[in-house]
Order: sequence, then C-alpha cells, then structure tokens
Amino acid sequence: MSVELWALGISIIALIATLTRDFFIPIFFKPRLKIEGLDDGECIQNVSDNLNNLTRWVRIKLINKDSFFSRVAKDCYVKLLWVKNDNGSNINPFESLPLTWVSYDDFSGGKYDLSVGEYHMIDLVHEFPQRRFLRFKLAGIPLELIKESESKLSPGTYNLKIAVYGSNFKPIRKIFKIKLTNKFGELNFVK
Repeated sequence: MSVELWALGISIIALIATLTRDFFIPIFFKPRLKIEGLDDGECIQNVSDNLNNLTRWVRIKLINKDSFFSRVAKDCYVKLLWVKNDNGSNINPFESLPLTWVSYDDFSGGKYDLSVGEYHMIDLVHEFPQRRFLRFKLAGIPLELIKESESKLSPGTYNLKIAVYGSNFKPIRKIFKIKLTNKFGELNFVK
C-alpha cells in the first residue's frame, strides 16, 4: 500500500512540475517585444557607403523590454508583409520578404535571439539623392517596382506592415507610414 502512495505522490509532483514549466511559467515569463519607428537619429540616418555615396535609411527598432517577467526572445525574424499606397491600394506585384538586421552581416534576414533589455535596429527602406524611389536592402524586389510604372515606389506616402516572429512568443504586427518627397533627406515616418 505504501509503495502505491509513493508512486502516486511522485506522479503528482512530476505533473505539477511539468505544468509549471510548460504552462504556468510561459504565461507570465515571456518576451515583452515592442517595435517602433521614430524620427530620431537612430531610426533615421544619413550614411555614406564605402564609395562615399550618401543614402538615407529608415529603420525600425525591435526591443525586448527589460522587466522582471521578460525572457529572451528566441529565433526572432522580421518580415515586411505588404506595402500599400496612401489610397490603401496594394503595391503589386509584391511578396512578403525578410528584413535585415543592422548588426549582422549575413544579409539573410536570419533568425536571432534578443536578450532581455536588448534592442536591435532593422533596415526598412532607404533612398538615394540622385534617384527618387525607395529601395529595400538586398531583398529581391520585383523589377516592376523599379521600372517607370504605376507601382514604382516613387515620391509619396506608403503604409508598410511589419511582423516579428519567433519560437517562444506570439507574432506581433505593426503598420508604419513613411513619406518620400522629391527632395533628398526628407524621407521619414508619418504620425
């Protein structure tokens, strides 16, 4: 009789430990992610490449908040889901694509961990002084978007839907509005 009670007691302890580890802890202790785009010196930057060509970058900031309940965000990657013009029409043809992390040189839009309290910048779009259209960094945009056509990302206002995915949190999505003017250096977020 006492062997059965010991077995039952051990089974109940194992069940409680498993429920705590796999269910209760992830409810309260999980990544606390936030994505933001601000018109500041960090999200909007004028930079020169190694040939001394000036470009203006618009970047978003992916933040894992520093709090007692926050945990490491594992296998994070960021995708641009769609682009719409100011009228709400989809820019076609367009397929969702991974966005590149500024800190890493693999240009694959790869998966990275984001520690508690850490943030990273993600390249969104950039412009050149001599060409008045937006480009996405090494992202295989269809040629139709670069040719002279109605769907070219030429001066105007655009809505870009961004999503962040990972292995230990639910996806988060946000829409950013950006504006490209006819003058270089005025590319920015619209509130």
